[in-house]
Amino acid sequence: MVIVLAPALPGLSGIASQTILIGRTIISDFSDGHDRHLVLADRNGLHRITIVTPEHPYGHHVAIMPDDYWAIRLAVLEQFAGNASLGTFGCLHPTTAQRRRLTLMLKVLDCLNATKLPKPTLRGIAEAVLYPRHDLGRAIEWKCSSERRQTQRLLNSARYLMQGGYRELLKGRLAGPGGKHTASAISQQSDLQAIESGQLP
Repeated sequence: MVIVLAPALPGLSGIASQTILIGRTIISDFSDGHDRHLVLADRNGLHRITIVTPEHPYGHHVAIMPDDYWAIRLAVLEQFAGNASLGTFGCLHPTTAQRRRLTLMLKVLDCLNATKLPKPTLRGIAEAVLYPRHDLGRAIEWKCSSERRQTQRLLNSARYLMQGGYRELLKGRLAGPGGKHTASAISQQSDLQAIESGQLP
């Protein structure tokens, strides 16, 4: 979660942008020509900061969006202010099974984005990632197998994460392409068919 320091309005007292650096180590510092993007470290952990118009004459105040992540944003601000540790709030602690599944999804994406030709088929992905020491049988057996369905589901989940679902991970949530994301999963069925024929979109 990024803390945004927005320019204070005239007549209001703001904090000088350099003040936030006191007692903190700069891990990353990048400017896009308008805003300054920082990753700072202190005894409470890492802080991701965006300073809008860093040299504003009235200083800055913290801007918090009143959205679905309001509680997490407040907790991050408390951590930044040194009043509390973020602890496990808003942090993702995957189980062993979830960690393994996330690792498999990364491997699937590596296969999909490999530069070598020909592009992998769905069966090729299954053989390389999920079932490297397993005989998947003849083509007709593969078409109706649970292994094929498992590979399709993993591919759906991997593409969902790549196309925006990773934001939920960053917010401490594990979500998939099902439920409210059903439309996204359905839209990927043509991709799966293309993969079966060895022609990735």
